[in-house]
Amino acid sequence: MNPLIELAVGTVILLVAIGLVERHRETWRARLNAVKDCNAVEHLFHRSQFRRRVAASSLIALVGALLVADYFVEYPLASLLLIAAVLLLLPAIFLLAVWDMLSIHKHFHADREGATQARRALMDEAERLLAEKRLRDQQKSSEQD
Repeated sequence: MNPLIELAVGTVILLVAIGLVERHRETWRARLNAVKDCNAVEHLFHRSQFRRRVAASSLIALVGALLVADYFVEYPLASLLLIAAVLLLLPAIFLLAVWDMLSIHKHFHADREGATQARRALMDEAERLLAEKRLRDQQKSSEQD
C-alpha cells in the first residue's frame, strides 16, 4: 500500500475514533443528567453499553494510531509487528461489536416482555371495569322494571 495512503487512512481512523469516544462520553453524561430516577437494571445496562462502546472506539483509535506509526517506522520487522498488532485488534473490535448487539437485543427483548405484560394487565383491568359497569347497568335496569 502507498505509505501516504496508509498515513491518511490511519489519521482518519484515529480522528473518527476519538470523535466516537467523545460522543459516547457526551451521551453518557447527558443520560446521567437526564435520568435521575432510573432503575438499577437500566442504569447497569447503559453503563455496560457505555464501557463496551468506549472500549471498541478506543481499540479503533489504536488501530488508527498503529497505522500512522507504521508510516514513520523504517525497519521492516517493526512494521510487520505493527501490522500484526492491527490484525490482532480487528477481531477484538468485532467481538465487542457483537457483544454490544447481543446485549442490546437481550435488554430490549426483556423491555418488550415487560411492556407486553403491563399491557395485558391493563387490558384485564379494563375488562374487569367494563364487566362491573355492565353489572351495575343491569342492576339499575332491573330495579327500574
